[in-house]
Amino acid sequence: MRLKPAPYDHIDKEWPFFEEYLLRIKQARGGTWAPRHVFAAIARGDAFVYMASEGFIVFRPIKDEYSHERILLVWMAYGEGEADLIDKYSGDVMQIARENGFDKIQFYRGAKARDSVPGEYHRTFSIYECEVT
Repeated sequence: MRLKPAPYDHIDKEWPFFEEYLLRIKQARGGTWAPRHVFAAIARGDAFVYMASEGFIVFRPIKDEYSHERILLVWMAYGEGEADLIDKYSGDVMQIARENGFDKIQFYRGAKARDSVPGEYHRTFSIYECEVT
């Protein structure tokens, strides 16, 4: 597996690096979250990080409220250059999900164009998911 887990001690020690790139994600994607929210989730054990040679992925385990399926959410991903880490490391993400007993993998993509919907509604992101095989 090419993705490597980053223990909390590493995140804590290298926080300025992670914070800088989380701010870049926020600038590109928007939202009400702040890097400190991501750090707090990691510190509480509610999220975990895997490193790639060109960036990192932050995962969050979530549970479907109705089906009770365990979902591995790709919460944040940052790759240098044009790297699409979700695509490039899809096999590794599937392995992480499988080895940790998840039923599905989900990630969000930001919306760049306004959909044709009534009133003032607009799409802010799309959710993508797949079954863990």
